Amino acid sequence: MSGTYEPRNPHLQNLPPELLHMIFGHLEYASDVNSLSQTYERLSSFFVERYSPRGFENVINNGNAASARKLFSSPKFSLEKYTSTNESPEITAADLGHLEMLKLIMDKMSSTADSFKLMFSAIRKDHLHIISYSVAE
Repeated sequence: MSGTYEPRNPHLQNLPPELLHMIFGHLEYASDVNSLSQTYERLSSFFVERYSPRGFENVINNGNAASARKLFSSPKFSLEKYTSTNESPEITAADLGHLEMLKLIMDKMSSTADSFKLMFSAIRKDHLHIISYSVAE
């Protein structure tokens, strides 16, 4: 063969971390990141370890409760790690009106959320279903 590159083991899971980083970095939608991360166990671990804060932000913004459940089920995912570097996820979910996501986050959180900020965010955006949930809690 003249000048053709043929890797010995051409599977996605065998790519070096640098290339995986580049691939994950170019995915626009949380569903794409989720699909790719489920392809192989190594990719799932790679996603949770390196992309969970960014990926989780996309999951919250899109209200993707199924992806949130998958992240929460991973022993490597830390909601506390996410909350220390970004806006609190429960406020983001309330602000966007994602009730199912809010419930998942509240169940996962070890500490209680700032109920004033949560209510304010829901009231500001007129999310009555979030307000009802917040009052009931």
